[in-house]
Amino acid sequence: MRAVAVGAVVVYHCGFAHHAPGGFVGVDVFFVISGFLLTGIIRRETERKTFTCRNFYIRRIRRLLPAAIVMYLAVAVLAFLLMMPSDTSLVAKGILSSLAFVSNIFLYRSHGYFDVDSETNPVLHTWSLSVEEQFYIALPLLMLALRTRSRATISALFAILMAISLGLAVWMVPTDQSAAFYLLQYRAWELLLGSLVALGVIPFRDGKILNSIIGAVGLALILASMILLSSADPFPGITAVPACVGTSLILYSGQSSPTMTSRLLALKPLRFVGLMSYSFYLWHWPIWVFASLVFFPENTSDRLVIIGVSFIVAVLSWRFVEQPFRRSISGAPSDRVLYAGGGAIGLTGLAALFLPVIASHYWKISPAVEYVAAFAKYNPEASFRYGQCFLGVKSDYSDFRPAACLAKHAERKNVVLIGDSFAAHLYPGLASLDGVNVMQANASGCKPVDDSRGADRCVQLVDFVLNDFLAKYQVDVVIFSARWTAADMAGLSRAVEKAKRSSDKVIVIGPMVEYSLALPRLLASGLHHGDAGLVEKHRASGPKLLDRSMKDFFKDSGVDYVSLYEALCPDDRCATSDFRGDPLQFDYGHLTESGSRFVVRLAGISSMLDLPPR
Repeated sequence: MRAVAVGAVVVYHCGFAHHAPGGFVGVDVFFVISGFLLTGIIRRETERKTFTCRNFYIRRIRRLLPAAIVMYLAVAVLAFLLMMPSDTSLVAKGILSSLAFVSNIFLYRSHGYFDVDSETNPVLHTWSLSVEEQFYIALPLLMLALRTRSRATISALFAILMAISLGLAVWMVPTDQSAAFYLLQYRAWELLLGSLVALGVIPFRDGKILNSIIGAVGLALILASMILLSSADPFPGITAVPACVGTSLILYSGQSSPTMTSRLLALKPLRFVGLMSYSFYLWHWPIWVFASLVFFPENTSDRLVIIGVSFIVAVLSWRFVEQPFRRSISGAPSDRVLYAGGGAIGLTGLAALFLPVIASHYWKISPAVEYVAAFAKYNPEASFRYGQCFLGVKSDYSDFRPAACLAKHAERKNVVLIGDSFAAHLYPGLASLDGVNVMQANASGCKPVDDSRGADRCVQLVDFVLNDFLAKYQVDVVIFSARWTAADMAGLSRAVEKAKRSSDKVIVIGPMVEYSLALPRLLASGLHHGDAGLVEKHRASGPKLLDRSMKDFFKDSGVDYVSLYEALCPDDRCATSDFRGDPLQFDYGHLTESGSRFVVRLAGISSMLDLPPR
């Protein structure tokens, strides 16, 4: 089961998300397994009166710390060699927060919709380890406090706690999805579900056929979640339930005689991957991040090579770090293990603390490079009207202000701009045009299509604009813009037809030029290393192909289609700087305020609006 979980995560992270768009549920499978294993261990030792928190934590140190320390030190060295000095501070903070078991809290507190740091954070994935470690601290203390209670009482309390945590998660997802994703109180139900299986809440029935069916249903639920879910779905919360229930069903069904599912999961290749799944999880993400800094792994062979290298490193970590350390200190005095663990954490923390200082001192960066790199920290919230006319990840539909955002103007062209952040980044440019009144209705991750789905703020906003506002008010122009995919075309076509009834003109903005990393980082790195072609090496090919497809799709449809790709890349070498020579984009694709004005004019949108030339 660990092999299934880590495989799903690696496939999702390393460029094959289109095959398993819900591969992120592998982390949820890990959570349920952890709750099951740890609760079972503590329960058995408590019933035998051999359990102590000290021994429990020592085992956790032996199991988790050595491989993690080696990974953190390797990340620090690679960050020093491959990253801009200004970016090593993020790595340092990530390592320090991971060592303190608060990586999830750190990421939540620093999380924002336009958080470009995640793409270059090689320890981003340790948030899930922090969630587990926080649970490991609370679980033994709770079970020790309840050691005199019956198993039924403990199970009832765990069931209540699980229900409370799940209820909080369901409530929090539409309110603050990042909190529900990162924080223990909203994830604890997944670990507690595994705990309930270990506590035997549902009496086990030893029926081979019945258990085979239960196991098969469990595996089907996990696989269905991996295939049917996507990053556009509100997650975790209720959407995480099928994968977690599926995991618990497999754990439940395999407690006695083998089932079809347990035989499948017991195949030697899967068991081997499962044995080294911890190291595989530790290493796959930093290797992907650092490889992406060197080249753009856009084709299948490059991605498979990265996964293969990650697997080899994971095997070496498991064989020469995990196993030897677990054997060599398994009989060591407990004090020595604790001191060694504390010392390793302290030394690694010092290395992380001094990483930015040493990198800044060693690598001499020119002012021009530092100026360009600083645009990766650009904050677009004010120019996008974040939290009011553009609803972000921490916004609710109730935050939208129709009176301000959709107010008509008697003497200007009334232009409705609907879509996600790739619509919001056009607002500054459109608003700068003479004679235009931009009426903005945008939400993060929200496609302006007739079958819109996702967070409540998105569904409600699109429904309001398409079916309420445009049905009541006539406007001059409706502009649709988003980070499109081929799957959006049918829903977009229906939305366009609705907009035609209420407007004189409908404009569809095509996909934006995108890069594998933040454009300012690529420009700065190219300047620093004298590599003029670096940016082009990291340009994604998908938007170009989609642009051609969309241009054909809307041909003869009565819709004005704007090809940003053709405007920015007339000779297949794309413009990357605005009027002042600053980066057009501050991340992989979103425009700066000045970049928005540049692109709106370059793409000829003003002429489509029938505005007089300036």
